[in-house]
Amino acid sequence: MKLLLLADIPPCRNFTGGAVLAEQCRLLQSGSVAGFIVLNPELRPELCPDLSEIPLRIVDKPNERGEWELGLEGAIAAERFKATVCRDELVAQAVAFGREQGVTAVWAMLEGQTIVRMALPLAEALGVPLYTQVWDPLSWWLREHHVDDETSLAVLAQFDATLRGSRACATASWNMAAHYQELYGTRCVPIISGYEPTAARMPPLALRRCDEIVVGMAGQFYANDAWDVLVSGLEAENWLVGGRTVRILYLGGSPGNLPQQHCTHWGYLPPEAAIDTLALHADILYCPYPFREEMTEVARLSFPSKIVMYAAAGRPILCHAPYDSSPAQYLDRTGAGAVCATLDARAVYDMLRWIASDPSVFARLAGAAQEAFRTDFTRAVMARNVSDFFS
Repeated sequence: MKLLLLADIPPCRNFTGGAVLAEQCRLLQSGSVAGFIVLNPELRPELCPDLSEIPLRIVDKPNERGEWELGLEGAIAAERFKATVCRDELVAQAVAFGREQGVTAVWAMLEGQTIVRMALPLAEALGVPLYTQVWDPLSWWLREHHVDDETSLAVLAQFDATLRGSRACATASWNMAAHYQELYGTRCVPIISGYEPTAARMPPLALRRCDEIVVGMAGQFYANDAWDVLVSGLEAENWLVGGRTVRILYLGGSPGNLPQQHCTHWGYLPPEAAIDTLALHADILYCPYPFREEMTEVARLSFPSKIVMYAAAGRPILCHAPYDSSPAQYLDRTGAGAVCATLDARAVYDMLRWIASDPSVFARLAGAAQEAFRTDFTRAVMARNVSDFFS
């Protein structure tokens, strides 16, 4: 099989989506991928030297933000023009490149209206099967980019048609796979990024110190509603749990409104360095996920990569998320973490205290997290799922 990768980012080192793509490409047979990349011209991806054999055709992506400075009618007209560009120009260029490369299938990353508009027409024009991959619900992308309602409905309808027309769909979570398979009748395979087994750590199944509890968090700082509740619960108890001082260790971008006197901010670290840091310097790993109504679909279908990192670090996981969210469902099913499914400050504080104060609970959750990594999040598991997806 020779795949035409259709995406808005190439396999690369400096963007999350591109890094995941790179890992998947490494799992495929050499010479089996060519990439037609519709790239935001403001981005500067750093290509991976070990994937230099992949032929790439990179073209500019139309602006996907709603152009409200033109007014409603102008914004709608602008999107109609972009749709025409996709149909008449970008698809034609991708078809020519695909034929030049002798592709036998299209592998499309369905993120943003441009790729959604292109994927099915491209596969049909080439006369080859379509394999699609979804990381986040399209509704989230459209809302975040302030796309008008008329355009959003049209693009969502195209997304539905594209999923129904796919030979298979790779999804970001088990929840998404089950939902899309039932909704579209398309075979769905969850593909979760994994690490080599050597990346995993097995710290002692106990708190590091008798006078301190470090709550670790890595990744994007987006679930402010959950974070605010955790901080409120800790402040009400003077940042003490069972007589131990609580400190937050945050590996990521801006720490938002976390109180600096109780927070150590180390910035972003490479994944394996982050795993080591959490295993060595944190006790309980916190995974907040949004409760806001407009984020319901994202919470239910997407899957936070921090869960994979936390499992590799081998520490107990405290998931603060709606119960029907994908991380909460996964951790509840595997026993690899404790779930607080309410925005109640006392409830999340009590959950933290329960984990920290009962050695048997701490050891059970930490051991289950380590087992979850071995079962679901190694590179070998990812390779098996990628193979299943394209089978």
